[in-house]
Amino acid sequence: MKKIGLMLVLILAAASSAWCIENPWTRKLPFKQGVVTYEISGTMKGSEQVFVKDHGATTAAYRTEVSTMFGMTQETRELTLTTPDWVYSVDLSDNSGTRQVNPKKIIQEKFDALSRTEQKKLVKNSEELGVAMVGDMSGSVEKKALKLLGYKCDKVTAMGIDAYTLSGTDFPMKVTGSLMGVTISEIATKIDKQRVDEAKFKLPEGAQIEHEPEADRVVRDQIDLMFTSMLAGKRPPNPHEKAADDMAEAMKAMQQFKDNGGMEAFQNQMQQMQNLFNPNKSAE
Repeated sequence: MKKIGLMLVLILAAASSAWCIENPWTRKLPFKQGVVTYEISGTMKGSEQVFVKDHGATTAAYRTEVSTMFGMTQETRELTLTTPDWVYSVDLSDNSGTRQVNPKKIIQEKFDALSRTEQKKLVKNSEELGVAMVGDMSGSVEKKALKLLGYKCDKVTAMGIDAYTLSGTDFPMKVTGSLMGVTISEIATKIDKQRVDEAKFKLPEGAQIEHEPEADRVVRDQIDLMFTSMLAGKRPPNPHEKAADDMAEAMKAMQQFKDNGGMEAFQNQMQQMQNLFNPNKSAE
């Protein structure tokens, strides 16, 4: 009787496994825990250590950067703590920070709310369209484009940035490119698959953390748009690309305005208006 019961459990487990469809945006890392060390160069120089547990469900990224602009040097020390529910960003110099909902939580909730047919369609379309997400950016993906530290990496391209992630996941191993004049270069130099001290996954004592509901709303809207677009067989628009394009257009328009003598004409008009309202000053 016990053997029959055990066999029934195994059959149900197999059936359940066959029924479940894997969410392509919440896959686990190939190692349960460890520390990944990065070297940062380019406009920013520094280093980062990412502590991992539970196959990447929880991570703590400690980052130190030094940048020099207009002859001034500035050091930044940050902690990004990601839990299954929240993403905390903490400035370690003044122990202040923010939290917002983990996008993966929203993605999993929306994926689970779909019918099995819709889930299969979403997964199929995401593969055919080559859509991947790194952080809050979506972009095109090239599977297994690079091997780094013994792991195959997918190449995700978005907004002029190439991010190489552990294959099948959104965990970055190498990021290179240029965005609005800022050169980015970050590469993993070592992976230690070791047990991590739980203290690494705790917020600094006394940290002042503010919640950003508006940021949560923006993330939810982006994910809604992503799901709607891909279920329709279309690539989702990237709001960051539009913002970057708008900024580039604005800077181009300002330069053209200046090149055409617009700035000088504007200053002359302002002077004339000032003289009009202050005739005594003009006479002097």
